Amino acid sequence: MSYSDLVYRIKEFKWYQKIRKIKYDCTFKPLISMIPDGQFRILDIGCSEMIYDELIVNARPGSTVQGIDVLERKSDSSLAEGLSFQKYSGGVLPYEDSSFDIVIMMDMLHHCGNPQFYISEAARVINDEGNILLLDGSCKTAFGAYLFKLQDSLRGNLFNPSMQSTNPILELDIENMVGRSGLSIEDKRYHREFMGVKQVIYSLSLQD
Repeated sequence: MSYSDLVYRIKEFKWYQKIRKIKYDCTFKPLISMIPDGQFRILDIGCSEMIYDELIVNARPGSTVQGIDVLERKSDSSLAEGLSFQKYSGGVLPYEDSSFDIVIMMDMLHHCGNPQFYISEAARVINDEGNILLLDGSCKTAFGAYLFKLQDSLRGNLFNPSMQSTNPILELDIENMVGRSGLSIEDKRYHREFMGVKQVIYSLSLQD
């Protein structure tokens, strides 16, 4: 049995699921607070197993979340109501322009080989009144990026051994990419994630 198979078997235990819930509840509370009341069509890019997306549909009844990820889900039959998943091979998102009210990019940008492309794709698929919620490691310096890479590697080995390598991005570079994608920063907040990693959350909208 490979290490990856062993970890996925561990994920079936209830105690592990409770840890995951705590982790994502800790991370998602500040993010959910940035979603206004209402019913929304939401796209979660890099959704992993969609455990935390249940928190969104519970907090915003009537909303739906379309998850998309390059990694295959191991448990495909127990998605909560309002959730759907699509396997994705990377590249252009398989959705029409202006298809979603909200796009979530949580902890995925630093695993992308071309983050500028994916920010631009997120901008393409939100409607004129839509928002992108982008959450990533808070890296202000090269040393901070190095520390984040170490922390994220440790997290990945525990929670997602199949994830791609970590390529930390400085906040300034993220904000430059946001501007080049025709987006404006509406809000910016910081918080500490489950394992002490400092993260930044952006709320982005299309420029007028």
